Amino acid sequence: MKAQEKRNSFLKKEFTSSQDFEVVAWGLRKGCWVKNTFNEKINLQNFIERMRNSVSHPTIIDISSQNDFPSSGFTTLYDDNTKIKEFCFVNSPDTRENRRRYYTEKEVKNLLENNNNGIPSGVTATFDDSNSKYCLTLNSQPFIRVSKIELSVEELGYFVTGLANYLAQPLEKDWDGTTIKPLVRIERLAA
Repeated sequence: MKAQEKRNSFLKKEFTSSQDFEVVAWGLRKGCWVKNTFNEKINLQNFIERMRNSVSHPTIIDISSQNDFPSSGFTTLYDDNTKIKEFCFVNSPDTRENRRRYYTEKEVKNLLENNNNGIPSGVTATFDDSNSKYCLTLNSQPFIRVSKIELSVEELGYFVTGLANYLAQPLEKDWDGTTIKPLVRIERLAA
């Protein structure tokens, strides 16, 4: 096994669900991956990709319980309107401005024919007369691919430290690809 394959094997270790993430020991708690409708394996690689997409394609997001179609982006949640309690990362390619995205016939055809885009089987396109475009549905209900990750300030700090240690592992022939040695020390700043 090549060094890069070893490195990737750690990220591709599958979990039964996002509820199992705490076994990574990167500060991730059960249920931090609050929602994930992408058809993909539950692993660190996809977790990191969803976080990356939310940070790389930020928009103003509405994560209120009344909004079923949050846009991609990230936001902070406050405890008493003065201190940040959590960070929320949303990756949702099927929305625009916190609304469902509508597609042209060509766009929806390409989307549904591409097997590598995370759309679950059974998702179809429904023509919407009011927009004269197509939207995604599953079992006759509106559907969007969405990933929502919520991390406390402490969890995000531990996660970044764990990721930094992972990235710092030497690419040596004898690295087993799973054992992560603590090579990076992060000094915690006082609040």
